[in-house]
Amino acid sequence: MVSKKSILLLIALFCFFFSKAQIENEIKSFNDSTDIIVNNGRKMIVQSIISNENSKSIEIYNYLQNTVKGKGYAAFYYGEDLNINLLLSNWKEWINKAKLYNKYSNSYCHPNAYPISRIIFDELIKKNDSIVNLLENSSLNNEDKQIIRIYLYYIKIGMTDDLYSKMLVEFNKEYPNTSYADFLKFYLPGKNTKTSFGFSIGARALFFTENLNKKFNAEPGFLMSINLNIYRVFSSLYLNGGSLYLTTPFSTYNGKDTLNFNKNERFSSFQGGVYLGYFLLRNNKFHIAPFINLSGGYLESTKFNSNNKDDDGDIKIYSSFIYGSGIHTEIKIWEFKSRNQSLYYQNYGLIDSHISLKIDSGFDLIASSNYNNNYKGNIGYINVGLVWAWGNF
Repeated sequence: MVSKKSILLLIALFCFFFSKAQIENEIKSFNDSTDIIVNNGRKMIVQSIISNENSKSIEIYNYLQNTVKGKGYAAFYYGEDLNINLLLSNWKEWINKAKLYNKYSNSYCHPNAYPISRIIFDELIKKNDSIVNLLENSSLNNEDKQIIRIYLYYIKIGMTDDLYSKMLVEFNKEYPNTSYADFLKFYLPGKNTKTSFGFSIGARALFFTENLNKKFNAEPGFLMSINLNIYRVFSSLYLNGGSLYLTTPFSTYNGKDTLNFNKNERFSSFQGGVYLGYFLLRNNKFHIAPFINLSGGYLESTKFNSNNKDDDGDIKIYSSFIYGSGIHTEIKIWEFKSRNQSLYYQNYGLIDSHISLKIDSGFDLIASSNYNNNYKGNIGYINVGLVWAWGNF
């Protein structure tokens, strides 16, 4: 005879498996109608905006905003939302989203949202001038108008320029305690500061003085550098090297043996350091900047290099701190731009790039020589290279 406990256990197991199967079927058949509503609405609002059906577009926009309330996601990306409201002259909604940047900017759009960013963005560029005219005739206060002017101007040109920078400076000066502070700081780019970062490669010609000039013939060497220019400050982290050939034989004693060097023996030179300067002239085509050089370098032969790790066998004519000054000139050869595709979600604009020819010439002092007055001298040089840089020339 089956006990009551066994019957209760069987009933409990039956309910558990039935409930599990029911939940599984519900999950498999679940279909959130919001998916369809939001995506259809995104498609419709694009069509109505292109057709200039503003009243219909506003109805769609408001309906979608109500539809996603409490859903944990938004109907539009933040950038889409801003641009749509400008296209619809929905100034108050745009102002609300801009002032409350921290609240709305981190909202996620509906998953698998139909892509409309590019279309909306292109439409905003196309209608930019007419939107500005509507803005000027609106009843908004000057602060609200000015922030929208700045935004529309940036969207139109796709980059920061001198006028954009001027508009930002004037706005911040006139409204130091603006409610748009976070929007300006985190969404819009800052004012234009002439900055560039680039790489260069080229050749270097050396000209020794005093005894070094009499003892060595210098061959052209290689040159590599990383260049960073910020407003009026010029800087270049560089290294260069090459070969020099002995013109006068000599002998030296290294503490163990007498070492003989013949005419045309090859010596290696290396120098690395930084140029730091100030632009006297920096325009869109040409640069001039005097600089100081802080570096280190050596001139050596490895002819008698031994296998003994405690004795490298290098014969150094000098291994020293080197310092000096010079003049940097640069001529722009080619300029091109590329658009950062993330512009349709965040405002990063166009990336400026350029190819230029740079010529650096100067005179360096070698702080110390290993061979006293016999091989003493300093260095004159001319560097010529091609620069590939990003940012403002």
